[in-house]
Amino acid sequence: MKKQILTIAFRNLTTNEEGIITLFASNPFMLLNKVNKFLTREIWVGSWNLINNNWEAGNKGMNAEPYLWETLEELN
Repeated sequence: MKKQILTIAFRNLTTNEEGIITLFASNPFMLLNKVNKFLTREIWVGSWNLINNNWEAGNKGMNAEPYLWETLEELN
């Protein structure tokens, strides 16, 4: 089983389509790399949920993306 599982509900601001993506990583550093590749200016994060071996975290709403970056920073 992977150690980091991040699920992001998002909206593409260019096409106005909504979607959900789940990213799997073996460690926080690799998870950060995957998030950096996925999140662009066209993507707005509506909610997210992160599960690892020690705890579970998440957020939703207008400030979901800043809290995601803060959580990833603390994790690394």
